Amino acid sequence: MKKDKCTVYPFMEAVKGNWRNALFVECSFCPYGKTEKCEGHMVTADAEGKLIVMAVSEFQSKTGQQVEKAECKGSIERRAFLAAFPLYLEWHTETVKTCAILQISVPDIGGPCDG
Repeated sequence: MKKDKCTVYPFMEAVKGNWRNALFVECSFCPYGKTEKCEGHMVTADAEGKLIVMAVSEFQSKTGQQVEKAECKGSIERRAFLAAFPLYLEWHTETVKTCAILQISVPDIGGPCDG
């Protein structure tokens, strides 16, 4: 339980306790051959401006809350997100062979529970 809380905490802190304050990243097509449907991602930034990305499916499984794209502050297509942050993604991902958004997604962001 502690680990689950720790992966959600930095995201929730950045959105001021309300996932609706995040930007929704819509993934309608997976160029990496992922067969299960991607429900999208939510993105925000921490106090230093570092992006915090959380998969909707991960958030829903950890919190039990249902995320609706229309309730987020705004939405952007995956392709547009990648185009908007190319240098950030280049510096914070390891390979082009897997999804850059998944590579920067929680739980790999660290946070106050790291130890």
